[in-house]
Amino acid sequence: MSEIGKLAGVSQPTVSVVINGKGKEKGIAEATRKRILDIAREYGFRPNALARSMKTGQTGIIGVLVDKEAMIQTVNDYDSGTAIMNLHASLLIAGCKVMLEAVDDEDCRNLKMPELLTSGLVDGIIACACGDDIRYLEKMRAYTDRILLFDNIQDVDASFVAIDDEETGMRAADYLWDKGFRSFGMISGSEHRLALDARMEGFAKRIGELSADTVPVVSAFAGNRWEPECGGDAVRKLLAETHRCPDAIFCSNDFFAYGAEIELLKQGYSVPDDVALIAVGESQLGKSAPVPITSFVPPSGKITEGVLDICKMWSKGKKDLVKTCIEPVLFERRSTLK
Repeated sequence: MSEIGKLAGVSQPTVSVVINGKGKEKGIAEATRKRILDIAREYGFRPNALARSMKTGQTGIIGVLVDKEAMIQTVNDYDSGTAIMNLHASLLIAGCKVMLEAVDDEDCRNLKMPELLTSGLVDGIIACACGDDIRYLEKMRAYTDRILLFDNIQDVDASFVAIDDEETGMRAADYLWDKGFRSFGMISGSEHRLALDARMEGFAKRIGELSADTVPVVSAFAGNRWEPECGGDAVRKLLAETHRCPDAIFCSNDFFAYGAEIELLKQGYSVPDDVALIAVGESQLGKSAPVPITSFVPPSGKITEGVLDICKMWSKGKKDLVKTCIEPVLFERRSTLK
């Protein structure tokens, strides 16, 4: 910047102000700003991000921490990781610099901190579909007070932008009860995903309230693998336990709901005449099932917008905790319409 100042006939601080985009705000003439920027371009000048971070305490880089299993799903076109990739793209489009790293369940259990966090190169961390272990999140807090949980709510001092999973389960129960269904099953998966557990807990709690605890809710665990067949496995477990299919089944996501529907149809059940299906999510599998599946859809646009607002706040050096619940949208399809 000193050399550019000599070539432009201005001081180094003036060059710094212009290069950092504050020339107009500081009243530097348009002709001077243009001259400085033209010289910078001609000589290939780029601000040194590390040097700048030493001065400002910020690099302008956002770390995105994702669950490795979600990335595997994305590669396999199972749709579940799409929201994460949409977020990544939205951050880039908004002009944010992004570093991406994946962690797995073993990393969380062993409290192994991601290099993104320990390198000191990021201004904040967005944790996507990972870090359900409270101990892991609390240890992350020892490194930074700028942690944002993406589509996940936890009882920890961190910002989040997400749907309220327990409330979503309760809304699913209200919907099915109002439709006249009176026997219920639940299918969930991935024992390390507290968001899925919260959906199930909300559903069972609300059915208990509506029925004065006279209607039991049977549940089946679909396993930790994220494959459509897991939903089918869970349906077989439900049938083995109850010896009859419930009138309606709530699935923690439409990914499992798709597998459940395929298995029900194979066994000769009619959807929704014999059993209705409702889920959470908006994957292609759910929409394109033989009987399209009714689902509560997290509005990804609003969630991403909330994340970007917090990132902008971080870029200004603010550390406020922001807790934003977004209401999911009900898409009613044929799987619940008799």
